[in-house]
Amino acid sequence: MTEARYAAMWAAAFALTLAVEVPIVTWALRRAGAPTGRALAAAGFAQLATHPWVWFVFPALRWRGQASLAASEVFAWAVEAALYALVAPRLRWRAPLLSLAANATSYLAGALLWR
Repeated sequence: MTEARYAAMWAAAFALTLAVEVPIVTWALRRAGAPTGRALAAAGFAQLATHPWVWFVFPALRWRGQASLAASEVFAWAVEAALYALVAPRLRWRAPLLSLAANATSYLAGALLWR
């Protein structure tokens, strides 16, 4: 696969991730008391901070089997959960659940669309 093709696939996956995760996270952060602008910015920033790692850094490690995928998804979940907890401290222990729900939803949406 060419680099241009892979970059185009990433852009499509990133757009899907934003379309799925940002509304979920923004809604939850707002319910936890974050102002709308901060919730929206945090939701978008979280994706911008983790998605390139999932698509470009972890695959470059060339780990065997599904190790890269598993490690990258755990990385995204943890980083995003930490960010959500910082933005809306009232989430407390629910921040990891929010991150898990948002990531699982976008992962499944992508799997269904690319199947």
